[in-house]
Amino acid sequence: MARRWTKGYAEGVASLLDPILRTLSMPQLRSMPESELPLGDPLPWDLFDRWGAMLLKEGSVIRNEEQLKDIIHRGPSIQVPDAIPDPLQEQRRSLHIGTPFDVNHKCIRFLESISRDPFENPQFLEDVDRVAAAILRAVERDEDAALASLLIMEDGRYCIRHQVETAIVVAAVARHLELSAESIRSIVCGALTMNLASLEMQEALHNDRSPMSDETRILMNLHPQQSANLLKDLGVTNKEWLGAVAHHHELWDGSGYPYGLIGTRIPLGAQLVQIADTYTARTSSRSWKTREHASTTLADLVRNAQGATNPDLTRILIRILGVYTPGTWVHLDNGEIALVARRGRTLKTPIVLSFISRGLALGAPLVRDTSVERYACREGVPPPALEHPLKPNILWGLVLPIPT
Repeated sequence: MARRWTKGYAEGVASLLDPILRTLSMPQLRSMPESELPLGDPLPWDLFDRWGAMLLKEGSVIRNEEQLKDIIHRGPSIQVPDAIPDPLQEQRRSLHIGTPFDVNHKCIRFLESISRDPFENPQFLEDVDRVAAAILRAVERDEDAALASLLIMEDGRYCIRHQVETAIVVAAVARHLELSAESIRSIVCGALTMNLASLEMQEALHNDRSPMSDETRILMNLHPQQSANLLKDLGVTNKEWLGAVAHHHELWDGSGYPYGLIGTRIPLGAQLVQIADTYTARTSSRSWKTREHASTTLADLVRNAQGATNPDLTRILIRILGVYTPGTWVHLDNGEIALVARRGRTLKTPIVLSFISRGLALGAPLVRDTSVERYACREGVPPPALEHPLKPNILWGLVLPIPT
């Protein structure tokens, strides 16, 4: 009897303690906002419900909207790490989540963080590669929105933003060439680090309209090779990455620096970075000037196709961007002022969102197909003064891509 009572007593105590022990052993959780749940991409963390039950393992994919709704209903949460978190870890995990506009913003913020002192970050090279992967994924997902993000967003310091913008254009052009995925990623990494040794000087020059001094010009001529040397010291051995950085100021006609290379002697990666660098520098606003309209920049590149840039790459760039690039503003034949949202079936017939009609703001933007004669693009115009700031995530969601 004693033995039976003891066993029953022990089982009773165990049954009472079991839920307490299970509660104590549950991971510490924090709720995951719906906006940060990636649809169609591998999860960067284990996903639990609000009670700590495992929903999906790291690397699993939320396949469709129905599964996403079920997860949201169950209170999605992720585990809070026991150790003091790496301040960059959350940025690493969320780099690829969201629209191209979100990714642009996150990449600029993250690249700025890791570029302050690369030698203090043992994951610096992996982090640059993570940014490159996020940009490539965003461009592949919605190339129009990725290109528009260059012209309607002005996040962060120019010296960092310019490298991200250059990388986006490189990604857009490179994916239309017969290059391996590994080569494209290496060249995008080159764009993201092209000015690594001269970021402060680049920022100062961006805000200074005075003529460049002889001393500054000498330093500028040295910065491509200095940046490549810095990357070597950090452990980069990839020749395409290093070549894209060391030679991104070489020009097709041999008038560039630091070595005056001519034509095909310039690595293809450096040619891609050079033309993207030129385009994004000229279409960025500065403290002392407004941004140049993209159509003006492209027209000038065409005029100089036999000079500074590889003419074949220039033609590809024009074909990709269109005469009226996503993110630019245009005047239509019916008098409306519209924002170019997506490229159309020809270089001159984009899909646009009209905001202003004959000087009056429309209640809501109207989708116009400029291949229709009355909505034809007349000319590019500067961005108008709008009563409310643009909400690109919403706007680009209104306009579906043109079928190819």
